[in-house]
Amino acid sequence: MKKTIPSCSMCQHFDPLRNKCNIYNEEVEARETERAKQCQEEGLFVRELNVLPDSFNIYENPEDAPSDWRPDFSKLAKDSKGRELYITTYRGYERALPAYDGIEMEASFFNRVPRWITYQGQREMVYEYGYELAKKIIEEKGYKLNALPGEENFEGLETYKRYYRQNKPQNKKLVMMSEEPVEVWD
Repeated sequence: MKKTIPSCSMCQHFDPLRNKCNIYNEEVEARETERAKQCQEEGLFVRELNVLPDSFNIYENPEDAPSDWRPDFSKLAKDSKGRELYITTYRGYERALPAYDGIEMEASFFNRVPRWITYQGQREMVYEYGYELAKKIIEEKGYKLNALPGEENFEGLETYKRYYRQNKPQNKKLVMMSEEPVEVWD
C-alpha cells in the first residue's frame, strides 16, 4: 500500500464549509497537499479519520491515477443489503456517521447514505439552508435535526435558500400526453 499524501481535506483543522484552515485562519483548498505536508512536519496536522483518501492522497501526479480509480470502501460498515455506508461531503468521501442514535442507515440506489440522516450531512444542510429551513427539510424526510450549539442562529446561504424555494416539491400534477388541454404548473 502506498503512503497516504496528506491534504487539508484530511485534517481536522480544515473547515470544509468555509475552505478555511482554523490554525492559520486563512482560506485554503481542500486538495492542498503542500500546506498539509508542512503542518504534518510541524506536528499540527491531525488526521480526520472519517475522511477516505482520494486519488490525490495516493498519487503525487494526477496522471498516474488509473482512470477507473475509486476510494477503498472495503473497510466501511455495510447496510443490510451489503452496500458500503459513506457520504459525499465538502471534504470528499467520508464514513457515514448517524446524526443521532437509533438511525438505521441504508445506502441509496447510488450507494450513498442520504445526507439528512448523517452527522456530516446535517452540518452541511444547516450551513447551506440555515437552521430553520434545514430542520424543515429534514423533518419532511421523517427525521429530526440534531443541531450543534450555535447552529440554531445560523441563517444559511441565500443562494441555497433561493434554489430550494424555486425547486421545492409542490403538489404539481404530472403532465402526461393527452388529447385534452393539460393544466399548466401553478
